[in-house]
Formats: sequence, structure tokens, C-alpha cells
Amino acid sequence: SSCSQPSNAEGTTVSLALQDCGKSVVATGYPCRKCWHWTLSMLDHDRCGSISGSFGALLERFYSIEPLDRSKIGRSRGISRDGRIRMLEHIDGQPEMWRAIAHHPLNSLFSSQSWTEAVARTYGFKISVSMKGIQNDGKADGAILYCQLSDLRGERIVCGPFSDYCDPLVSDVGTWRELVAPLISLGFPITLRCLSNELPAIDKRFVKVSEAAWHGVDLARPELEIWDSFLAAARQNIRKARRSGVKVRASQELQDLHVFYEMHCHVRKSRYRLLPQPFAFFENLHASFAGNDQLTILLAEVDGSPVAASVFLECRGTLYYKFNASLERSLCPNDLLIWEGIRIGQRRGLKLLDFGASDLDQPGLLRFKRKFATVERRIFRLQFEPEGYLDRRASAVNKTLSSLTYWLTDPSVPDPITQAVGAELYGVFC
Repeated sequence: SSCSQPSNAEGTTVSLALQDCGKSVVATGYPCRKCWHWTLSMLDHDRCGSISGSFGALLERFYSIEPLDRSKIGRSRGISRDGRIRMLEHIDGQPEMWRAIAHHPLNSLFSSQSWTEAVARTYGFKISVSMKGIQNDGKADGAILYCQLSDLRGERIVCGPFSDYCDPLVSDVGTWRELVAPLISLGFPITLRCLSNELPAIDKRFVKVSEAAWHGVDLARPELEIWDSFLAAARQNIRKARRSGVKVRASQELQDLHVFYEMHCHVRKSRYRLLPQPFAFFENLHASFAGNDQLTILLAEVDGSPVAASVFLECRGTLYYKFNASLERSLCPNDLLIWEGIRIGQRRGLKLLDFGASDLDQPGLLRFKRKFATVERRIFRLQFEPEGYLDRRASAVNKTLSSLTYWLTDPSVPDPITQAVGAELYGVFC
């Protein structure tokens, strides 16, 4: 519809700059979208409805959204130091913002620049942020990283795609509500995975839809103390692996990542009937982490032949046990890989081994991690869904994807075909 000039309860009128923007709006004093600036109160009535009265005035006071001017990428022009909220469509080329996020105590591998940009490059996602202004010390008051996706499964917002968890980087209720409001205003379902931040879980607009287990190992202890803390089964398996001639070799070479990937694809297909991630994802992780000595591939070999492998990533004093695959489990190579990973983390002065997420319906995986872990917590998957929102594509496509996955992971399907399909389709599973 065409812009009119309504007034809200506070008596504010739409500025002249808005009158030709072609949107239905409520009163606001900000320039229109055609001028590269838009506000939360500039919403399509068909999608989001109108906002008026004191709430409109509140939005005008607190919120300003500025799509990043492509001509100014790398110059951090979209970042505010005045405390207002900024939403940037493109984080790439915004080093000041990444540095501000890196300082937050809830920051992890999954909200780091290296991980986030590797995911974005692989799947063609645009990483955005709802962020409160950077202070004079270079730190942000808070931030929520997210992707707005539109594909076969419909439109949705995912905070931390393909991540075990990605906590909103906020420390108080007020900041949480300020930063999540622009996301909610977009009018799409929102998915969060939270490990350390409890604020979203107490927000009644978000519903817990599932949970997973998380395990960690305290590395800030003497090696002997860590060894003694393992369950007896773990120590026995490590000794058995050594007696069986299993040797562990550490590498950062791309060719050894290929070795891991072939095992990874085989395990996902034969054991779990799942499509594999594209190798491009692992290449991008290698490019992001290996150059800084933050990616380590541990290969368990018998007589020089690989039988298992794990990929560890390092971030902010934590060693992440991110990927594992094994062809031979009777020799217990995975237990030995964990132990050698712990020893590497200790030598590097790291404080924690993060085992990542484990589905609660995988008792074998839970038992394996519990043999080593010193702490177990829960990762909560939370979802917001706009009132009355209905997108029939999601349920229909999910059923189709499930069927495709089942048939394309059949043993009769050649592995290169399964891998090629995974490369094409994996992005829509987010």
C-alpha cells in the first residue's frame, strides 16, 4: 500500500521522506528504506500488522535498523557507539564488530568468526546480527547472531546454523528483550540452541522443543588426576588399544582431512543412514583454523592403516571434540583418540574439552562420553513461532527429504552419488 501520514498516540507524524517508500507504516521520524535506512516500525501490514501508540514511540526511542551499505563494507559504518540496536545484513568485513563479540563471556566456537564464516561460505548463508552499540573499550553490550533462511523448507531464522549450540551473547533480561525484538518483528519462526544462557528459556514467547546432552572435561588438572577420574572402562579400553597396536598420529594436513572424510561419509551412510556434509565444509574449516594451529586431526592407525579419526578445533581456551569416525571399534581406537586429545589440550594450556551435543536417544554415545566427562549439562532447542503463522512447505518438504535420505543412503547406492547429493541438499537441513 502507499504511505499515508498517520499519527500515533504520541502525536508523531511520518516524515516526508517516508511518504513515497511504498510501505504501510506507523509514525516514525526515520528516513525511508529507499534511503538505505529503515526502522522496526516500517512493516508490511500483510506480514506483520501495524504498530502504533506508545509501543511505536518506544520503538522510535530504542531501535534503529540499518542494512549495511555495500559500498562501505570493511569500514564498520553500520556499528553504533550510541547504545542503539543495529542489525547488519553482512558481518563479513566488519572486524570491529567481530572483536566486540569475541570479548563476551558467553562467546564460544559456534559464535566465533572462524566457525561462522566457514559455515556461511559452505552453504551460502548470510550471517546477520542484532547487536547493542560498541562501547569505548571496544566491547559490545550484547549480540545475537542469526541467519534468515528462505529455501524449500520455507522462511525461518536460525541462530547458529549447523552448530551444537549458539548462546545469545547477552547477560541480562533487558538486553535480551532489546536484541530479540528486531528478530521477532521479522515475522518468521526463530530457532535457538542454548547451553549457558538461561534467559531465552524463561522468555514465554519461546518454547522448548527438544534437548540434547552436553559433556565437558576439566583440563586444568594434573594429567594423573584426569586419568584417575575416568571410569574404569575408559582406562581399560585405552590400554587395550595400545596393546592391539593402535598408534595415534596428529596432523593438520588437508590430505589427512580427506582420510577422515571418507570414514565420516561411510559411517554416516552405513550406520546412521544420513547424508554427509559436503567436503567443502571441512575445507573451509581447515582454511579458517589450521593456519592458526587451531585444527588438529588425530588418526588412529594399525600397521599404518587408518581405523578411526577425530577432528579437534580450538577456540578461547577450549578444545572442541567436533567430529569423529571409526571403521574398527573392537580395538577401542576412539578411547585412545580422546585420551591423546586431552593430552594435547593440556600441553597447550587449554582449560576444557568440549564434547559437544549428544542426542538423548543415542545411549551408546552418552555412555562413551560419560566415561571421561567431569560435567554433564543440557542444550535446549527453543523456538518462537509467530501467532497464526503457517507455512505448509516445511512439513511437506521434511517428509520428502526424509524419504530421499533413506533411499540415497541405501547400500546399493554408490558412495560418490550419496556424497554428491549431500553436497547439494545438506544446506536445507538447517
